[in-house]
Amino acid sequence: MRAKELLVLLKERGVDCKECRGAEKSFLIQKVRENLHLPVKNKINQENAKGKDESVDDIMAKLKGMPGMENIKVYGRDDIEKMAKQFGNKGDL
Repeated sequence: MRAKELLVLLKERGVDCKECRGAEKSFLIQKVRENLHLPVKNKINQENAKGKDESVDDIMAKLKGMPGMENIKVYGRDDIEKMAKQFGNKGDL
């Protein structure tokens, strides 16, 4: 599961985890295991949340196909994380 999906599991069970934002995935997995026994309080429409990501991907694909955008590189989250590791995360990216 993705970290976003793990956060949804916690939110469905009413677990307020401020330290979960930006936390390591292993920490999130531990929190989910600790709270998985709790009943689901508010069902979040996971398809709707997933649709938001897909719409961003659709927008990015449309940008790549626009006239005049052929030679422009559109950086995604993975690209930015790789650059941060490569150049040292000095906060000036």
